Amino acid sequence: MKKIFLLLLFFIVITALFVLYINNTASKSKEISSIEVIRQSDKKKWTLSDKNIIDKFAMALNDKKKTYAKLDIRPCDYSVTINFKDTSSEDYMLWVDKDINVQGVLMNGASIWFINRNSNPIFKEILK
Repeated sequence: MKKIFLLLLFFIVITALFVLYINNTASKSKEISSIEVIRQSDKKKWTLSDKNIIDKFAMALNDKKKTYAKLDIRPCDYSVTINFKDTSSEDYMLWVDKDINVQGVLMNGASIWFINRNSNPIFKEILK
């Protein structure tokens, strides 16, 4: 009886530790502190630090679909650096056409995404 109780207690403790670990890692998603955008044609720079603008821009960037196609594409329109509150950052290249009906492209190293056309007006609004 004592062995069963100890075994049951052991499994309860392990389960509780696992649940705490999962909850802790899930709540540690990176929070953006700022987004830096540089238009490559004239080197104009925007630093987005307002939470509402950051959220809007990040939502537009995240409305994307990964592609594994090889693209032969012109130099990027914008370079984007996302700075996180933990002091880490991620760099992206962004292509946004003047025609808002054309899909944008986002690239990070070898990863490529097509951005939903609905995001183009958001980019145009923020990056004017």
